[in-house]
Amino acid sequence: MYTNKFINLTILCLLLLGNIFIFNVFNIYTGNATEIPIRLGTIYKNIVYYLIACYCILLFIGLLLPVKIYKYYLIVIFYLGFLTWLQGNIILWDYGVIGKGDTDWNAISWRGWVDAGIWASTGALIFIFRKSLVRIVWIISSILIVIQSVNATVMGMINDDIWKSKSFSSFQEPPKEIFEFSNQENIIHIILDELQSTVFKRVLKENESYFKELEGFAFFPETTGSFPTTQMSLPAILGGEIYQNDEEIESFLTKTFKNGNTIANVLFNKGYDVDIMYSVGYYHRGKFSNGYSIPVPYVAKKEDFEKINSNMIFQLAIGRSVPHYLKVFINKNKLNILSAEVNDRNSFEAMRQLAHQDFLNDFIARMNVERSKPVYKFIHINTPHYPAVVDGNCNYVGGLLPWTWPHIHNQARCSFAQFMLFIRRLKELDIYDRSLIIFHGDHGYFKVPDSLKELPLINVEERFSDLGIEAERFAQLVCSSLPTMAIKLPYAKGPMKILNTQTTLTDIRPTIFSYLNISIPTIGESAFEVNPSKTRERHFAYYEEMAKPDDKYYYGMTRYTIKGSAFDSLSWQEVGEVHSPLADYSAELLKFGTKDSARFLRAGWSTKEVDPTKTSTYIWALGEKASLLLEIPKNKSFVLQARVKTIKFAKPQSITLRIDGKEIKTWQLSELAASWEQPWPWEVVSATIKPDESRPKVSKIDFLFSQSAVLPNDPRPLSALFESLSLKPLN
Repeated sequence: MYTNKFINLTILCLLLLGNIFIFNVFNIYTGNATEIPIRLGTIYKNIVYYLIACYCILLFIGLLLPVKIYKYYLIVIFYLGFLTWLQGNIILWDYGVIGKGDTDWNAISWRGWVDAGIWASTGALIFIFRKSLVRIVWIISSILIVIQSVNATVMGMINDDIWKSKSFSSFQEPPKEIFEFSNQENIIHIILDELQSTVFKRVLKENESYFKELEGFAFFPETTGSFPTTQMSLPAILGGEIYQNDEEIESFLTKTFKNGNTIANVLFNKGYDVDIMYSVGYYHRGKFSNGYSIPVPYVAKKEDFEKINSNMIFQLAIGRSVPHYLKVFINKNKLNILSAEVNDRNSFEAMRQLAHQDFLNDFIARMNVERSKPVYKFIHINTPHYPAVVDGNCNYVGGLLPWTWPHIHNQARCSFAQFMLFIRRLKELDIYDRSLIIFHGDHGYFKVPDSLKELPLINVEERFSDLGIEAERFAQLVCSSLPTMAIKLPYAKGPMKILNTQTTLTDIRPTIFSYLNISIPTIGESAFEVNPSKTRERHFAYYEEMAKPDDKYYYGMTRYTIKGSAFDSLSWQEVGEVHSPLADYSAELLKFGTKDSARFLRAGWSTKEVDPTKTSTYIWALGEKASLLLEIPKNKSFVLQARVKTIKFAKPQSITLRIDGKEIKTWQLSELAASWEQPWPWEVVSATIKPDESRPKVSKIDFLFSQSAVLPNDPRPLSALFESLSLKPLN
């Protein structure tokens, strides 16, 4: 009897446990093999002990049960095994990118009812037919095991890469040299990713003791960056190269870091030991003595790295096996095992923050003074970066917090408190005073809501007719341009001082070269040589969307000059748009709301909407301005025609057409009430565009609105509806 019990239990346990420990792990791995930094065999090696333990427990319980209860036990094991197979292979809902925080659980709550219905009805049927099933559950289980085994075998033969060792992404133990400083000369260069100057000022205000601890430093709160994100900020900061969107991204980055006069390349050629530590960027393409890509998660031993990654994949396998409401429960309890997609940027960013926190702690503990050669030590730390993951006590909250200014301030406070441990350790090792130390952000915070309230901007009312959507969009732009920058020259004394010099991040490179008496052509000036009373012209390029991995160019960049304080709204002047050489902005007819029209649109538009009859699409212009791009030939006259309509205002809505900064015509629309129940005709407005040889290849067209309104059932600042736009030659 015990032999039959043993065989039956083993088969049923293999179905249940095999679904989770073997087959789901296999399916997740084969779908994401390039993103997982360890081999499949390594994962199985690290979780096999859990599998054996669970099997022994289930088997031991079953063998001890009396016959009557044992039969029910078999049915329960079969029920769980069958349903985890069904959930993990057949009922695979799309939850989008788990971890981003934008999954609308209420909108998809019906999935819970479907899952619950399937689990409940299947359970009821199994219970009703339990007497017949108990004799054949081992056969059904065996069939499901064989089916999955054959599938895994075939997939393993087709995707033989899954069995190969990992090379590029595999764990790398940190070389001991990265912890070593020089007993002669150190240039210490730290990027605190995305740390904004206004946020850092708040950190200083809350911790005034930092002024004394950061002895000799100068903080430059007026500093501006070159771009709103990391990718193109780094070539500008480190290599003095400003991307113009006129060559392929990869080619530009390789040229800058491999062949350019970056700080690392120049100092390496001058005989410095160059140590670089990072997990983003392109530093490894250049010259260095010791490089270390900070692994995610960070552990100092290969075995720990493999165990952590194995457990992560195992957790994903569990999440794949459970019904919807259990997924919701797991999400609310911050267990983060819901998605079968390993390549989740938001979850990765959160993990990277924790990895960098662990790395910096380990780095501080292992710092020493063992070198005689001069050292340039560069560390790119991501702890201040999106997303927010710590509470008021700087402890990990178990998930992602909303990306709002209060959470950003808290994240920055905790991140800089850890950085101060590094500063104190430099002093303990007698490195601090005689070193050139620079810490800075690579840009400010990108596209954070309520930026207008965050910034101490002046002259906003003079630039914008109201403090609505356009002013907020401008504030977000300015935020992204305001990185922290602080520099300490060797042997500088006194509490940290604040200098309102109009500096840029491209001044870092000449500051280092000037101190070392290295003559290299540079853009920018030494930060300490810029006249504090000088009104300086600085440059910034902004884009709404970051380049995706396969993009050869940015979709478009808007260039600005800043003549004066970065906090003065009137200092900012738009000087033109740089477009992708691959983009086509020529069209005779744009139908708003269609897929083809999306590439033409810039700021100020709503998403696609459809009228109740589903006969046409349209989009709202929001706020005081909506913009789009269009190629208008230079040597002919054209008629630009738009089909628009507006809601009822106290006085008629006016729309001013502006092309490349020049006002062309103003239209006044009829006073009509917005109502789909009654006829609400489109109005056709037109303007003649004369030949202009100075016109750029792609023109920026602005529609300026005299007013907007928020309706009771719509919180958006609605200005006008646009159905279509046409451009035709003038007879």
